[in-house]
Amino acid sequence: MTSKKIPHYNLLFYWMTLLLISACSHHAPSNIDASTSSMWGNDPKGAEVIYRQDLVKPNDQAFETTHQKYEDGSEYVTIVHNQFANTAYHALYSPHGNLRLIAAGCSEMADVYGYLIDYTPNGKVEKISLLNPLGDMVENGFSKLTPSSAKNLFKQWMDNPQSKEYSYEVKRDSTGAITSIGNVITRSNYKSKLYIREWGPFWTSDLHGGSLGIFVLQEYQGDKSGSYVNYLYQDNHLLAELAY
Repeated sequence: MTSKKIPHYNLLFYWMTLLLISACSHHAPSNIDASTSSMWGNDPKGAEVIYRQDLVKPNDQAFETTHQKYEDGSEYVTIVHNQFANTAYHALYSPHGNLRLIAAGCSEMADVYGYLIDYTPNGKVEKISLLNPLGDMVENGFSKLTPSSAKNLFKQWMDNPQSKEYSYEVKRDSTGAITSIGNVITRSNYKSKLYIREWGPFWTSDLHGGSLGIFVLQEYQGDKSGSYVNYLYQDNHLLAELAY
């Protein structure tokens, strides 16, 4: 039996192909590993903003603010009120600066409760989930909550399948206008605005520790030459009818 010789240029092509495959399978790792990036979900630049932190006035000695930047560009912000009530506010921002988690609680008597925010790929808020207390979901989580440990503890909180007590789905029409948020349906001839705000005596209660609420303001879009009513909802409930 005679053997068939392989031309040199075919051997050269074969070895170059192997080298290319090997190089592709051993590429340099990304700056953000998969386990870390998964905690952000959709994280587009310039996503919708439904909360603005304006609790603290400049140079207010009653508050202590801490910013912790992480390697992937995400940031943890905490604000503690050191007078009358040791109430704390916590926020975790994604690498693109989108609010991913916001929580509040008191370090003396209450646990930390929070909202987890999900976005669509084009940056609209898709869902807001009410989270059960951090200390119930993460072992010793609340007592160990510090700027250096917050991101890891919050990830455990977010990943725990029992963390979500209730989710507010945000539905929109083809133009992007909100048609419903949770059980709140946008009325005919109205426009819904969604936002998160502090609620009740946020900085004044050791027992309660401060509350955050999901608010929906429905604004009348018809003829305003006469009287009309706007409607304000908080966590699925009609809170006020605002007459004009």
